[in-house]
Amino acid sequence: MNYISSSGSFMEDMTFNLRKKLVQCFLLCLKIRKEPKH
Repeated sequence: MNYISSSGSFMEDMTFNLRKKLVQCFLLCLKIRKEPKH
């Protein structure tokens, strides 16, 4: 039972980290688009 609960929280952590990375990439893209291209 412990293994199942720990794996569940592990999956949640993975999803959370993935979401954070997606947001960071999205913000970076917006930043690049706003800046004038040389």
